[in-house]
Formats: sequence, structure tokens, C-alpha cells
Amino acid sequence: MGNRIDHFETSGDFIRWLQDTPAALGWGAGGRNQESEAYGGGIVGRGCDTLDEAYSLAETGWPEGLERMKDRVNVLRASGRSRVRIRDVAGDLPDVGAFLAGAPESMTRRVVAESTRRPVLDMIVNCQFQGSVPAESIMNFGAAIALVIDAMENVGVSVALSICSFTLNTGHGNGVFGAVIGMKQAGEPLELDRLVFYTAHPSFQRRLMFGVFERQVEAARFNWGYGGYAEMPDVPEGAIYISARSCSAACSTPEAALRYVKDIVNKARPDLLESDFQQAA
Repeated sequence: MGNRIDHFETSGDFIRWLQDTPAALGWGAGGRNQESEAYGGGIVGRGCDTLDEAYSLAETGWPEGLERMKDRVNVLRASGRSRVRIRDVAGDLPDVGAFLAGAPESMTRRVVAESTRRPVLDMIVNCQFQGSVPAESIMNFGAAIALVIDAMENVGVSVALSICSFTLNTGHGNGVFGAVIGMKQAGEPLELDRLVFYTAHPSFQRRLMFGVFERQVEAARFNWGYGGYAEMPDVPEGAIYISARSCSAACSTPEAALRYVKDIVNKARPDLLESDFQQAA
């Protein structure tokens, strides 16, 4: 059996497809309406105890979750701007040449300025969480993702972001099934309240993505449950791919989750090691 991976240009396309496509697997709907915390029930803010409530949060964002993320890790709102150094009469570093020339503006300071040409970075985040991963670890992972992307945007890197989730059908030929969802194109503003729903709310995986698997006819022939964890089969060349596979152990605290995500980014993009990204994140 081959793979089936559905691609959606935007999160809106993804939600509309879920709402308009009949499920091929009928027994999952009850599970996706569970009120347990593992499925995102009773987390924080507006209710997410049902599939319809998950649809609503996916479309409009999760501002209460964003506030909770800020309590875990100091998530800064992205402004799509970069930090540059300008000359002034006061600042934190001297401009030796200007000082020797007698110019009054002989100091430099860092400011935030609009950037018209920005390097582009493709990032793909696999938000497939194994059943044993607690909601707290999922939220820590999501907070770290939001912080790292926000930090990149604030030092002049334009991030093109996709969210994905896959499952391995161990019962019928080991096919990989799932979806890739475009969350942000390069140059677009970062909507953190929507991002944290997809990366930090258990309902994305355990309601919406289970719904995807129920609509992929081949995936409906699971041996049991919704299959097993799967990585992205073909990661595009040059993209930073962040997997939640080790989330349970690696994201037990906000600080551990941030180290986990930053280590992956640093291995993929060592040029960021000495940049302002390290201080911003």
C-alpha cells in the first residue's frame, strides 16, 4: 500500500475539507468528542470539548492559549521587523571613525526597523503526538515553537511555516497517511493565537487530525486505533523539520522544550548560532 498525504495551502482550506468530506471511518466521532484533557477538553479559555469547538478555535485562533504560553515561555509578538544598528549622539557602542572625525553622532545603538529584503526559511513542524504524551508537554512544545519562530521573525528571518501530522498504518502495508497544512507564507505576519492552537492544543491532533485519518479511505483500514507515529516521508531540501516524536521526555518543562526546539534549529542552521536569534529566543 502506498502513502496518502493531503496538502492544504491554508488552514482555512484544511478546515473546509474536514467539514465537507464525509468520514470513511464511522467509529471515531465519539472519541473526537471526548471531554478529557488529553483531547483538549477543559484546557483554558473558550471550551474545546467537542469537534465543532475545535473547528472554531482552528479558524479564529486561541488567544487564551497565547496568554497561557506567555506564562510558560516569554513569547514575544512578531512584528515582521529586523534589528539594525544606527548612529546617534548616544548609544551602547562607539563608531570610532565618526568619533575621530569629530562627528557628533559617534555612538551606535540597535533599533527595530522595517526590512524590505529578508532571508526566507522554510520550517515544517510535525505535531503528531503519541497517545502517552500529556497535554502539558504538548503545550510546552507549542510554546517553544511559537517563541523560536517569533524570535526569527524579529531578527529579520522570514519564516514560511507548515504544520503536518502523519500516521503509520501498521496493519495494512505500513503506508503513511496524513496532511501538510500551510500556516504562514514568507512575508506574511505571524498570527500567534492561531499558531498556538495547531502546535500547543491537544485538540489539533486528537480531534482534527484523527478526523483526517477517518476521511482517508486507505487509512480507515487500520489494524487498531489510528496507527503509529510516522515522520514526514520526504522533507523538502533546505527546510527545517521539527518532530514532536520525543516530546514526552524532551518537553516536560517549558525550558526543556525550548532547548529541544532550539537544538534542532541550530543543527539545521548553524549560521544562526552567533546571531541575535540566540539572544531573542
